[in-house]
Amino acid sequence: MEWYYWLLLIVLFVLFLQQTGRRRFWRTVAKHPDEAYEFFLTTNCWRVEDGINDALQPSRQEGTWAGPFYLQVPSLGGKVVVLYGEQGRYEASQDLFLAIIGASTGNR
Repeated sequence: MEWYYWLLLIVLFVLFLQQTGRRRFWRTVAKHPDEAYEFFLTTNCWRVEDGINDALQPSRQEGTWAGPFYLQVPSLGGKVVVLYGEQGRYEASQDLFLAIIGASTGNR
């Protein structure tokens, strides 16, 4: 019975680590919204609904996309765009964005 507790602790710890990474990603997006917007537009595992590029975005089918996520973009006059990430693919792109921003700002 004691191993159940250990298993539960391990699962909770892994979930915490995943959430921490996501928090870091969204904090970085909030600090660099224009760069994030351009990244989302050019990365095919993200769907950006901004009223401008909607026709160019991948189609969104229920169950395969996570979201909605919201981002206020200063270069669009403060407009809020809606983001969806393709499940199983957008998580890796989060790491890529963090690496790109880290390299461009000298932060890691």
